[in-house]
Amino acid sequence: MSHKRINQFNTAQILLFLSIFCSIYWMLGVFTTVYDFTLTKVIFELLWLPMILMLLIIPFVSIVYLIKDKNKTSSYTISLLISLITLAVLFYIN
Repeated sequence: MSHKRINQFNTAQILLFLSIFCSIYWMLGVFTTVYDFTLTKVIFELLWLPMILMLLIIPFVSIVYLIKDKNKTSSYTISLLISLITLAVLFYIN
């Protein structure tokens, strides 16, 4: 594998991991009561701003890399779908 291909693979995997992590964070916040325990409340309060930014930035980054890579069945597509589904659930629930 070339160095460029390895970097694209790592970027795709990192972006996919971040979108899954962000989605899990928001689904836990919506469907559970995170304010019952002090530790979960502190973690949730510390991470809410970075998670909002990630939720809004990840779809755009995925689209840019998807257009740049021109590979329609990549991790960028999955990351984009996860982020858009999470956004749709958050808008529908609230």
